[in-house]
Amino acid sequence: MASKPCMSAYKGSVMDEMKQIESTVGKYLEGMALALEAVTPEEKDLTLSEVESHIYEDLKRRTKGQPSMAALAMVLAEMPPPSSFARDESARPSPGGVTSSYPAAGAALAILGLLAAGLIFSTWGVGYSFINVAGLLAASLALPLAATALGFMGISRIRAARGKLIGMPLAVGVSLFYPLAILDAAFSGLVLTALVLTTEIYHLHDSSLVQLTVYVPILLVSFLAVLFSNAYLVRRVWRWANRPLEEGEFA
Repeated sequence: MASKPCMSAYKGSVMDEMKQIESTVGKYLEGMALALEAVTPEEKDLTLSEVESHIYEDLKRRTKGQPSMAALAMVLAEMPPPSSFARDESARPSPGGVTSSYPAAGAALAILGLLAAGLIFSTWGVGYSFINVAGLLAASLALPLAATALGFMGISRIRAARGKLIGMPLAVGVSLFYPLAILDAAFSGLVLTALVLTTEIYHLHDSSLVQLTVYVPILLVSFLAVLFSNAYLVRRVWRWANRPLEEGEFA
């Protein structure tokens, strides 16, 4: 019978320590929030969420699921002070802010790359000289590479500017447009090749019912896989691009 009060006291002490941990983390995040007054609310919320997740994940790793104030003190000791997240008020982006030129140039090159590819398909076998076709082919390959590079350069420049430049959505879009297009095309090509080989091997040319019951689910699953993988990659790059630079980190 004496063990129940002891157990209750133990649970009470654990609850008290968890409240102290939450309170300490809350004070650290409050200090960060004050330091981040010069940034947009979206960026502030994203930064606070990422830092909070990092604190609790590091705390869980150190204590193997049994957090303590001593372990939290070690975690916070390795983190920068909340004031280090402060931004210059003059760095706040505004509707009239300066847009980085790299993403805009990358978008222009991306459009030119699409036009070059379109010209190749439209003029194939029409009588154009080999030099003209080779030039268009080289342009359709070089322009996407240059556009992607300019997109990532724009992300780096905007991050390094710490809010003085805008245009991050365009930079991320230009950076990922061609890589995602190539990955999607390669995956779609593999799926279609597998379907064609299946049709040839199992002689499904005349079996409309089999084609309907086999091909439609495969194509639907493939489409959803492409959709969710693209969304995941865009989300990961977007979160990385909008993560505040740490002291000494290269953009």
